Amino acid sequence: MVPEARTFSLLDPAGHRAEPLFRMPPLTLFVFQLACVPLGIARAALDEFAELAQRTVPSMYQAPLADRPAAQVAIARAEAALGGARAFLYETADRMWRDVQSGRMPTPRDLAVARAACTQAAEAAAEATRTASTLAAGSSIYTASSLQRHARDADAITHHFTVAPTTWDEAGRVLLGRDPVVPVL
Repeated sequence: MVPEARTFSLLDPAGHRAEPLFRMPPLTLFVFQLACVPLGIARAALDEFAELAQRTVPSMYQAPLADRPAAQVAIARAEAALGGARAFLYETADRMWRDVQSGRMPTPRDLAVARAACTQAAEAAAEATRTASTLAAGSSIYTASSLQRHARDADAITHHFTVAPTTWDEAGRVLLGRDPVVPVL
């Protein structure tokens, strides 16, 4: 038998542990962590594409991908979108962490913003990864290519219920002063 002092309720961890980490809403804490995964995948995809673009010359062209304006613009946009989503996620998590450290519990609005930041991070990361994969063209579709794995993995995370497209309407409901339909935002 596990001693009571070594347990906590997943849905109410604050009732068992006093540390600030256990005052974070458990689902929000989980989603903050989940949203970081596609950010890392996207970072790897963009870095790998930048390397591949130096040496890959597309069919019917004479210059490498890195010299193509369309690739340059797409990668710059992907970097900007990924960086913006990452900054929003980290800023939101940092703000909530400072709040729980000071004893302030997150409001429904805080939770809605956190969910929006997490969903935005997952979606922006998946899009940046798709951009790298698409720009790599045929090079990215083979099982030997890590870009095809990155694209699939980043996309798969956007299907998780905590960052799926349905989270937008729930966050928006709360941001507009309505009660959430889903009990745990």
